[in-house]
Amino acid sequence: MTVRQQHTQTEKTTFNTLFHADESTHVRHMMHKLNYVLLAGVPIAVVFAPSPLAKPVDLLLGVVLPLHAHVGLNAVITDYVPSALRQPARGAVLVTTLLVTLGLLRWNLAGDGMTASAKALWYKKPEASE
Repeated sequence: MTVRQQHTQTEKTTFNTLFHADESTHVRHMMHKLNYVLLAGVPIAVVFAPSPLAKPVDLLLGVVLPLHAHVGLNAVITDYVPSALRQPARGAVLVTTLLVTLGLLRWNLAGDGMTASAKALWYKKPEASE
């Protein structure tokens, strides 16, 4: 097998792993480990926000949450979507996962971050003095 063929085979395997995320044992194990990351990361982010210490946790959550949702939604597609519609549904989930990940990355780097924004929902806005 040539280097080109090996590279093409790796690309197909990587794409299939992303496209059929719920069918890979490795990805399912990763999803179970992501549960622990979320279990620890969310409370840490809530405690630290709004501060610079929350930024790395927000960045981590901005990648982990979409990955976790991606694998879970692929399992839903396998269980409930008719086989004729599975490929388009998986494609839509993959595109959505990529867009959400990029959006969260931008929000966490350029904006207040996920956690500070969520906590702001419970803060009372200061009254404007006239």
